[in-house]
Amino acid sequence: MASPINIFSGSGAGMPGTAPCRDKQLPVTKTVSRQGYPLRVATHKLATLRGRCIKPLKKLRIKRRAYSIRKVMAKRTEKLTIKLQMKLPHKACSKLFGKIADCTNRPIKNWLIRKFVWMHKINLQEAVKKKAADYKCFNEFFTRKLEKGARTIASEGKVASPVDGTISAIGEIKDGQLIQAKGRSYTVQELLGGDEQLARAFMGGSYANIYLSPGDYHRFHMPAVGTLKKTIHIPGKLFSVSPKASRNIDRLFARNERLVCIFETAQGPMAMIMVGAINVSSIETDWAGGVIKPRKKDGPCVTNFDTENKEYKTGDDLGAFRIGSTVICLFGQDKVGWLESLGSGQKVRMGQEIGSLLTP
Repeated sequence: MASPINIFSGSGAGMPGTAPCRDKQLPVTKTVSRQGYPLRVATHKLATLRGRCIKPLKKLRIKRRAYSIRKVMAKRTEKLTIKLQMKLPHKACSKLFGKIADCTNRPIKNWLIRKFVWMHKINLQEAVKKKAADYKCFNEFFTRKLEKGARTIASEGKVASPVDGTISAIGEIKDGQLIQAKGRSYTVQELLGGDEQLARAFMGGSYANIYLSPGDYHRFHMPAVGTLKKTIHIPGKLFSVSPKASRNIDRLFARNERLVCIFETAQGPMAMIMVGAINVSSIETDWAGGVIKPRKKDGPCVTNFDTENKEYKTGDDLGAFRIGSTVICLFGQDKVGWLESLGSGQKVRMGQEIGSLLTP
């Protein structure tokens, strides 16, 4: 009887007479698990969004850092420039500039005037003389007069800006102090040349400090109706009175050469202080009939006008600076109310209303 065939034999190992059986490998299907898929997509999108946000932030940080560096460097440069200016021989520089400005050589003075007009964008059409060739010298151009009606003068009972310029400081005189710039101040008494009695008239009063840049119209006018009583010419330095100098030089306006003019008004005494500066070779005034030149250090020079009837109306021409300077107006306590809209850095024009005279 034949042996039965074992159909369950595997590889045939240990099974004589049988060939080994090789199993066929079936193709394996790859299955992708979707577990965690939304999280991966969200993470990818978040990383992309983060990259888009971080890059601008990095650029902004770099810009801010560069800006702060530039700001620090600008302050240091400003301080260094002012220190160098303080070392200059101011009187000699002003005298030299005065000679150049008085030059009557036609090609030279015409070139100077045209260059200055172009640099500072000056409107000569509002002046009486409208061409560079019409002026005898640069100084005559610089102290040019305006046509009648070129400026609107504030009405009666108002305070008019005496000049074209930029307000450096405006407000009340507190504890006898006037603000020069942030963190810097000076006293009324030292501004008026140390006259204690005169300074008392303005304690607790009001003041306005207006800076004239080289490109401004340089004649000064009467801010309110009044009569000239006296002038005090105080010798001193001729430092620059620019905003940069105001921020860096202590008691600047009390140290520079200046002309103090005392007027009597319906509200009491009013002071106008014309502060000299580097390259300001002189100041023209209506009452002096000419030019007041810088003085040597021999003390204040007082000139009384009590016996003379020198009355001026609001907007009347009082004189002119030769090159940029500053005008400071002082009023007594509760005599003037400044416009609330005015502040440091604001431009004003001669004749523009800057305040109101309060009832005495």
